[in-house]
Amino acid sequence: MQTVGELLGADRSLSVEAARRGGLLAAASQAWENELGPLLGTAEVRELLGVSRQRVDELLRSKRLIALSDSAGHRQYPAFQFHDGQPLGSLVAAFWTVADAAISPWTAASWCVAPDDDALNGLSPVAWARGGRDDADLARVARQDAARLDQ
Repeated sequence: MQTVGELLGADRSLSVEAARRGGLLAAASQAWENELGPLLGTAEVRELLGVSRQRVDELLRSKRLIALSDSAGHRQYPAFQFHDGQPLGSLVAAFWTVADAAISPWTAASWCVAPDDDALNGLSPVAWARGGRDDADLARVARQDAARLDQ
């Protein structure tokens, strides 16, 4: 692990404000990972799926994967979307329904892991999809929640 002095060089210093911003960014990143679970990089997703970087990009463009951009613009893929080495299609589709309702993709990802006492019998959309429950019910809940968010 490098120190700040080693990163900046001996003749440069870090302002208190820059250190504060860096600390806040690190804390926010950790908070999201605590909420969503592990986040994978593109290389990890390529290895998991056994595909090229171009194929990962294609899956993302066609909304068959979930990717979140971090503050540096790097893509991070929530591990919750994968089951037995493949994307959970019904969950990914539900995510995009919610994400397209003009909210942050990070918020839509949080929706995926939040239990829904009313519509999904207390399960989160991830648990619902992993449990092999009715895809149509999950799609319906996603549409209803997206409609509420879009108002």
